[in-house]
Amino acid sequence: MDFDIAKRTDLDVNGELYGFGITPPLAGSAASADGAAFHNADDYWYDAAQVTVSAGTMNVSTSNKAPAQNIAVNTSNQILGAFDIDIKGESISVGRIGFNVTLGSPGANGDVDDVTNVTLVDSNGSIVAGPVDGSATNDHSSVAGASHGAFVFTDTVTFPTGINTYYLKGKIGTDFSNNATVQASTTPSSDFATVRGLTTGNTITPSPTSALTLNQMTIKSGDIKVSVSTVPIAQSVIAGSKGFEFARYILDATASGEDVRLTTIPLDYSTNGTATDLTNCQLYD
Repeated sequence: MDFDIAKRTDLDVNGELYGFGITPPLAGSAASADGAAFHNADDYWYDAAQVTVSAGTMNVSTSNKAPAQNIAVNTSNQILGAFDIDIKGESISVGRIGFNVTLGSPGANGDVDDVTNVTLVDSNGSIVAGPVDGSATNDHSSVAGASHGAFVFTDTVTFPTGINTYYLKGKIGTDFSNNATVQASTTPSSDFATVRGLTTGNTITPSPTSALTLNQMTIKSGDIKVSVSTVPIAQSVIAGSKGFEFARYILDATASGEDVRLTTIPLDYSTNGTATDLTNCQLYD
């Protein structure tokens, strides 16, 4: 449907100062409605955009806004994956959202039960569902050393129209082995339940009907590797120089599951001269 203005005289336009009425001009070429030209250029003077009326739809897809990465043990709000939801037509409420979870090499005591305080968070950081704890099943593993389970949210979540990103976050228990992996997946058509349009009340089937697998997360303990760069090279320096660069240290936390904070960095300094002649020492990032 579209709401057009048929004739220029359908608009009542008056000047604010003197009150005189005017007829809006015919701007550009003859007007047309839905691509069909009219004999009288004053018919459909303003051809509005056409709006298509349809049932609400929900399409879920994986998101790379939570890429595969290292996550920490025993720390809240670790990212477990992300997905996008595209809502059209009307806002949609969902009464149940389920995720299957696969753990790779979790260790002798690690299973999905050890993933706790799992929440569903929007892009603003607000919790929209949860927290819930993981539930282990371990009854259909097809991968050696793997463990299975689920996260199930039973809060009613309202998804607004448009494309929005949502994140899974949780706390990884200390029973997991270092380098264990966590990967969540969901099949929207079956794992999303009680899905209804807020305006129409109609039942909606989310798409797709195939499983969506979120990016894999690797559990890592805190770690930092310290090394010395080959720059600067060995060289001579004039006595009295200021801001001379003695060395570069590389602090590498790439393999760490969390940020690492150093409260002290002791750097050894030796000389065959007088040690106290070196002053104003600083460490720069």
